Amino acid sequence: MHRLQDLVRLHRLGEKARAAARQLKMGPNQTRALRDALKTAALLDGSPEELPETDVLRAAIDAHIRRKTPVHEASSIEIWTDTIETMLEDELTPKAIYDRLRLEHGPDSEGERKFDGSYWAVKRTWRLGGQKLWVRGTRRSIEIYDADERRVATHSRGKPGSRNTIDQHLPEGRRDLRHRSRSYWEERASKMGPEVGSFVKEVFDSDDVLYQLRAVQAIVMYLEKFPLERARAACARASFFGSFSYRAIKSILNQALDLEPIPTAVTPATAGNFRFARNIAELLAAKLEVSHEPH
Repeated sequence: MHRLQDLVRLHRLGEKARAAARQLKMGPNQTRALRDALKTAALLDGSPEELPETDVLRAAIDAHIRRKTPVHEASSIEIWTDTIETMLEDELTPKAIYDRLRLEHGPDSEGERKFDGSYWAVKRTWRLGGQKLWVRGTRRSIEIYDADERRVATHSRGKPGSRNTIDQHLPEGRRDLRHRSRSYWEERASKMGPEVGSFVKEVFDSDDVLYQLRAVQAIVMYLEKFPLERARAACARASFFGSFSYRAIKSILNQALDLEPIPTAVTPATAGNFRFARNIAELLAAKLEVSHEPH
């Protein structure tokens, strides 16, 4: 049964508005607005056994409630929806669709329309087949609903800069990589060289509390995009300075610091026989002079 039908049924059973909102997991203001719209359309009262169809209830709500779409909800690829749907029929991947749009409709291409959308906007459209979605944000989560008001995904809010990935949303090739063991990633890193393998072990051992699997995955997969010499040099440099994060590896490679020589460790000079210096034995054997002078 649709939530709108549940709302009408609970009202006809005499349920209070606030109690109905709790049962349907809706906000009180949203429940009040829906009830007012259905009451205006003369659909709220009646028998709880005979409920109006969902399409009738939705049409009544659309006629009495104007849904204003904020500016920030407009997708950057909305005008390219038809083109993307055509490519979806050809079973293209989101990366292929994004690259093709940039190549054929980029800033340097001919034509009036210029593609300036993001890869993630294309990926969202690809994953949900061009559907229009509603997003409901709360303090603790972000919920996504389809056109039939069915919840299709829920993401928990994380700290700024963190990521929250749901396994079911990952491609088949990436889904299995999330739960590989430590030995798998150490072996995969060692194939690039002993410097990389040793560095990955140091990353795993760098924190006794937090498990560094996610960081190691990002580091190894990022290093595999570079020549082996650069990957080994970057790991050697990061290990020398004790930087065991993905951001450190990425910064070293982006700034080409791996091409610079690693600083030589400075060893302290051994103490020699200096003219005005005495060793510990001489200092301890020396007698203290008794003085009655005021200090």
